[in-house]
Amino acid sequence: MKKDTLVKELIAWIEGSQDAVGRFKSTSIFMPYKNWGFGNKKEASPWMTYLCCRILKRWYG
Repeated sequence: MKKDTLVKELIAWIEGSQDAVGRFKSTSIFMPYKNWGFGNKKEASPWMTYLCCRILKRWYG
């Protein structure tokens, strides 16, 4: 899986989506979820940050 080009591109995209302190924001909003914590494009989402960090930990761990 670590040799798959698509997976490497996705990992690079996730890493590039971090803000200066390592948190993540939503890049788009599915309107029914706009009032949930992960539906805000202006503020970092704790849930999105958790999920992305979990992916990166599994990739680099």
